[in-house]
Parts: sequence; structure tokens; C-alpha cells
Amino acid sequence: MPVSASAPVEALKTRYLCSVVKRFDRTNRFLTDLLFPKSTWVTLENDEVQVDELSYSPTMAPFVEVNGEAVMLGRPTGSSYTHKLPFISLKMPLSATRDLLLRHAGETNILTGTRTGDILKRLNKRILEDLKIMEDAVTEREEWMVAQALRGSITYSQSNRASFKITFAKPAGNEVVLPVGEFWDEAGASPLTDLDVYIKRPQANVAQGPNITDAICSESAADAIRVLIEEDTLKLLAMEQRNVAYGNVQVFEENYAENGVCYIGKINTIRFWEYGASVTDEGGNTELLIRDKWIEFVSVTPRARAMHKFFYGVIMDMEALKGGLAIARRFAKNELKKDPSVYVQYLKTSPLPVLKRPDWNRSCL
Repeated sequence: MPVSASAPVEALKTRYLCSVVKRFDRTNRFLTDLLFPKSTWVTLENDEVQVDELSYSPTMAPFVEVNGEAVMLGRPTGSSYTHKLPFISLKMPLSATRDLLLRHAGETNILTGTRTGDILKRLNKRILEDLKIMEDAVTEREEWMVAQALRGSITYSQSNRASFKITFAKPAGNEVVLPVGEFWDEAGASPLTDLDVYIKRPQANVAQGPNITDAICSESAADAIRVLIEEDTLKLLAMEQRNVAYGNVQVFEENYAENGVCYIGKINTIRFWEYGASVTDEGGNTELLIRDKWIEFVSVTPRARAMHKFFYGVIMDMEALKGGLAIARRFAKNELKKDPSVYVQYLKTSPLPVLKRPDWNRSCL
């Protein structure tokens, strides 16, 4: 039906578009950065790693009679264990109708220009965004693996996915549970004594292990420590013995890092950190990286870090193998399916953090 010239014509309403508000949670990587810097990364030509150990404790030489038979001494004993590296393979499809031409947050409604430049910009932007999402997912999983390794084992089981348990030789005695009534949030707490009895003194007797340098606390453990530090007795210790150094409460921002960890202070030469981060798996289940009320005591001295290795197994992918790109931390590739037209990105990796001396770490409840 023809429209008369006087009839109103519908037009698009215009409005001002603010810059997009990104509610992106940060990736968690404090433990990975602290314990496994770049110098600890090792890429492998296979998907298994074997750790050999030699154990030896010196004994005093015995006395014998003059001209008596010499006494034979024992040699170091050897043992080994093998870990198969778990595998991660992710993909994200990108279709023109569903993902490319539809408006996303922060974008205008209508493409401008008469050429394909705007569409190509959107396409490249989507590709980079999808790759970043997959990289973040791998980073979260690696941080979870490091947290599990501190506890002594990495266990994973999902139906139709993978199932494995990687156990490290962390002695049972390194899981310290304080007696009832002596927890740090109870009246009988004596943290400085506990640090010496349960943490620092045993460390000196474990094959002359390195000094504990850092304590990573759950939120509840950090709250208990702050209460102790703010009590008059600990303030007096801080002033007279100078073995408690509180974080700079005047400039709290300086103590709170971008990676989500908060510096509490130094107690008895050990740096204390609050790390209340959690991770979410593919099923939507959330897990704290540091167990509630627990503290993980670690060493990051050069000697200790020499025993930390973050292994990356060979990428079991034919394109990676044929292209000589299989020995790497990550392998990214893409695939263009013609009909229906879909652009698929893949990211693959085979990570495993290994603490070769798990007996040098302590966990305390």
C-alpha cells in the first residue's frame, strides 16, 4: 500500500554509546609466578617425565682395632618415579551469522563504509578475543595444578574427559595440624613458637633444606594473623624484637597486587601473603586455591627454585608434529570449515608442575 507524503516514516533512534564496561575477572597466577618463573620451564620431546632420586645420610665412621678389618659403608640408595603429563585441547568456533555480524557489547549497530574493512576488523577482533579466552582457561588450570602440587598430589576426574592422579613424595609429617586450643584464632595461640617448632626447625633437618621464605594464607588464616598482629603483645614484639613487620596500612594499594594477592607482613623472616582466590571448573564447581584455614609454607631461594620444574609435554597433534611445532608450551591452530562456514580455533598444551623436593614445603592448619 503506497504511503502518502504526509505520513510519518519510522527512523532509527539515535543514542550515545558509552565505552564498554568490561567485567572480566583477572586470571589467577600468583603461585605459578612465585614458584615457577620462566627459568623453570622445560619443553619435552615426549609426554612422560621421570624423576630419579638418590638418598644418602652420612653416618659417623666406626673405630676398629689396629690392623683390624676395615668396615664397609653403604652407598646412596636410588629410586625413581614417572609422571605422564596431562593434555589440554580447547576449541572455539566462530560463525559469520552467529558471532560476526551480530552486535556485541561495545559495538555499533550498523557497519559503516562500503568496503569490507569493518567486517575484517571485527573478524580479527573476535579471533584475538577467543584466543585470549582459551589462554586464560589454561592459565587458570595451571594455577590450580600448582596449588594441588603444594598439597602433595594432583587429582582430576571428569566423565567423558580424563581421569588421573599424580602423586608427589610429600611426607605426611609435612602436613602440620596444630593441637586443639593452639590454632592461631584461639586463645592459646603462639605463632612465633609454632613457626620455629613446626616450620623452621624441621626444615633445617631435612637434608639441610633451604629456609622457608614465603607463607601463602587462605583468607581465614590471614584474618587470624591480622588479629594477632594487632594485639598489644605482638605490637610489643614488633617494637622490641623486630621480628614482626606489618604491611604498610597507610598505603594499602601498594600491598595489594594486581594478581589478587595481599601482602600481610613479615613474621620471623617469613613473608606472609593472603591469597583468597578461587577457580571454577567446566562444571561450574568452585574451589579455593589455598584450603580454608590453611597456610602453605614454601621456599623461593635459588636453591629451592632449582628443584622446581614446569614441564610441557610434546603436543600430540599431527599438524604440530609435521610442522615442527610440537615441542612448545602452547600450540594454536585454526580450521576453516566450508559448509556450513565456520572458523574454528584450537589451543593445545600438556603442562605439569613438578616440585622435585616436596619435603621442602610445609602445609599448616
